[in-house]
Amino acid sequence: MKTPDFDEKRFRPLLAEALDGELDESGRREFNRILTDSAEARREYRALMDLHARLHLEYNGGSGADDMPQTTPAHAAKPVPFRRTRWIAAAAVIALLAVLVSGKNKPPKSFATLQTASSARWGGGDLPTREGSRLGQGTLQLQEGLAVIRFDSGAEVSLEAPAELRIIDAMNCHITHGTAVAQVPESATGFRIGTPSAMVIDYGTRFSVCVDPESGDTRTQVFDGLVEMENPATGQVVALRTGQRASVEGSKTGPVTDGFDERFPSGKPEFLPSGPDWMMLEASKDAYIGYTLHTDSEHLLYVKHGQDGFHRKTYLGFDLSGVDPARIGSARLMLNFAPTGLGLASHVPDATFSVYGLTGADQPWDEAELSRGNAPANVKNTGAGLVAHEVRRLGTFVVPQGVQSGLFGIEADTLAEYLRERSGSTITLIVVRETAETDSTGLIHGIASHRHPTLPAPTLAIRLRQE
Repeated sequence: MKTPDFDEKRFRPLLAEALDGELDESGRREFNRILTDSAEARREYRALMDLHARLHLEYNGGSGADDMPQTTPAHAAKPVPFRRTRWIAAAAVIALLAVLVSGKNKPPKSFATLQTASSARWGGGDLPTREGSRLGQGTLQLQEGLAVIRFDSGAEVSLEAPAELRIIDAMNCHITHGTAVAQVPESATGFRIGTPSAMVIDYGTRFSVCVDPESGDTRTQVFDGLVEMENPATGQVVALRTGQRASVEGSKTGPVTDGFDERFPSGKPEFLPSGPDWMMLEASKDAYIGYTLHTDSEHLLYVKHGQDGFHRKTYLGFDLSGVDPARIGSARLMLNFAPTGLGLASHVPDATFSVYGLTGADQPWDEAELSRGNAPANVKNTGAGLVAHEVRRLGTFVVPQGVQSGLFGIEADTLAEYLRERSGSTITLIVVRETAETDSTGLIHGIASHRHPTLPAPTLAIRLRQE
């Protein structure tokens, strides 16, 4: 018989105390150390937590137990040593009898709090959505914005729209689709996030879980610490440490890869029409510069103030040859934002964008050839850096945290005056994000280009004075 690589006699009382919520600080540190050091201890922990969550759901009359991912499917089950099976079964029987007979260990009705909701628009979930609300078992459907749920175990989950999260108990939740970023302290070691294709178990860390809304494929990456990602279809478990990522696509577990990935699932953009009383001039050309990926969109213009050179700026060209400067009363730049599927909204606070116009004669540029090296007024490798004497700031606007779609832009006297000065010529406007991401893989904002199949192009709306 194989000898376990951890002290079973010490581990099991600590595990029992953890389940009962009676683990003191020294015991918690010892418990976390065992879990971090021993893969076998983590396997035993996963098995018992899976059973614990199922008993919890069944006792409370929920049907959700059938919806939870199986830790190991029946066709792929592996034999478990007899003494471990006996111990787990005995623990389950004792726990269930204690609940049924005395009622003293009945799980609390609520075990989480909706801590904050930024620019949130909710769907048809069955849990309260007011900030500060206590949450029990149920579902949150976040259609837009960002919401932070703090579990009584200490785990904190930031839910990024569009997403659906099912809360099970203080140590378990299930994300059906969308993105969740978890911050898990030592008090919540073993916190688990299930998905349609995977189970992610934390051992004191900060990580993200992203679920494709159509396929249910799961991508996990660890910003700090250690998690284990289990593929229920095969029983395969991979350990991910700081700076690593992996995925479960269908029944296949992808390789563990170093480095972060900016791709995240996102919803469909929302069309917001412009007003009818304006003379509309669509951009004659547009492009963005900065760090590029092979997955970059042909339809969206990227804007990002990132880290380590991962920046993007957007350039817009307009033809004012047919505009009489004397008739320009006011002006508005309208930009239709749409999700890029790149980056985490929780890593970017409310974002301030600035719009600049080139001063002097307009410099010609080709949208197919524009780059960091030849873009007018660009300062290389800086998030919002531009050559100060070559541009004029025309206005700013703010996109709230968690918002990725909608109509934004500027309407200011400075913009109208700029257009009057350059009426009859071509102009270049530059859009930058002044607000930097707070951590790697921060959100990349997207603006519909003139090539977008459904959303309007960047547009100058000019109100003309009466002749």
